Amino acid sequence: PGSSTVKRSSNFNVAVNGYFGGGYYRETLTAQQVQQNKQSGSAGLAVPVGITTSIGGLGKNDNWSFSLFIPVLDIGVVTTYRIDQQNIGASGNLPELTFGNLIAPGGYLIVNFPKSPFSISGGAQFGPQARTITVNGVDLQSSAWRYGFTATIDVPIFNLFNR
Repeated sequence: PGSSTVKRSSNFNVAVNGYFGGGYYRETLTAQQVQQNKQSGSAGLAVPVGITTSIGGLGKNDNWSFSLFIPVLDIGVVTTYRIDQQNIGASGNLPELTFGNLIAPGGYLIVNFPKSPFSISGGAQFGPQARTITVNGVDLQSSAWRYGFTATIDVPIFNLFNR
């Protein structure tokens, strides 16, 4: 139903979109009780799904496009924590996995490369309560803001509007 070439060759496109790749992030925990290890860097999967608005047909060969992506769900948020779990020490243990842990709203600006499904992006997401932090012997739940850059494959799921 969708193809990454559509947004690159169209003047304007709105789609339900997914991306798959990797990223580097800077995370800031939101729990006010956390004084140490409040910020950390991490690398991991980026697997967000949301709404993309794209302006395409740009450049010499009309194949560049730029997108504003509003993620709603992100499976990568949970997998990144799992990848980093051995390195986060006192910053957190994973709680039980729930659907609420996959909700990760945010915003990214994306550059879509011509004649390929590859994209790079920069932006921020609000991560769900996917960490349990131990502060003074008390376990607390904390969400986090993730700021980062990603390199992904563009996976349009369904075009909503195309001009």
